[in-house]
Amino acid sequence: MIGSLDASNFWKLHLRNYTYKPLKPLTNSVAQVEAVAEEYNFNSEIIADLRELCRNLKVSPKALFLSTYLDLIDTVMKENTVSVGIISNGRTERLSDPLGALGLFWNIVPFCQQIIEDKGEQIKNVQQSLVDIEPYTMYPLLQILSDQQTTELFFATFNFVHFHNTKNISEHTGLKFYQRRIHDKFNFPLNYAVSMEPLSGNISIRVEYDRMYFSCQDIRSMLGNYVEILKHIVNEFQRCLRW
Repeated sequence: MIGSLDASNFWKLHLRNYTYKPLKPLTNSVAQVEAVAEEYNFNSEIIADLRELCRNLKVSPKALFLSTYLDLIDTVMKENTVSVGIISNGRTERLSDPLGALGLFWNIVPFCQQIIEDKGEQIKNVQQSLVDIEPYTMYPLLQILSDQQTTELFFATFNFVHFHNTKNISEHTGLKFYQRRIHDKFNFPLNYAVSMEPLSGNISIRVEYDRMYFSCQDIRSMLGNYVEILKHIVNEFQRCLRW
């Protein structure tokens, strides 16, 4: 088990080259009551290309989508090093019974990464960083903030939802799973959730945002930019393979 001191030292090291710059609001007069959201569904051709890219790079889909999200945030912040909050549910592939554990394991931790020109290498770096931070994802965000002597480390969050074991469980036990859409009210200006359906294979993005910081046009433009970045990465990699 990872001790608090080890976790504290890890996060200090992880954030050593990062300085957060607060996002400036567009307005101070928005009365926010309900979450404002935009959604995007990938077509089957793009999904096939994305899966092939992950196989060739030997990375998880989460690493690909997260790396692209970092690129997107970089277009907003114009910084060489970017930090976003990633959602951790506390259940890993190394658990003997990941769906058998009961309890509230959710936490948000800062994910800090340098933006580089070689996107294939960046995606691999993101994959390795995901592995590196995994033992420390249950260290409380409030404690990380306290250790860093700050009140903010990111304005954007990323959640990757993929219950890929569901299909196997259904096949072996006869249990049936029904999808229901639920989400917590967001607490950050920008929140991306990428969902991969285990049965249909469909991939979708849900974006929740605060109108105090982003307009509807901003979000739609950013969402389109996110998809274009993904397509560009796929096209560049396919072009390299043809060489």
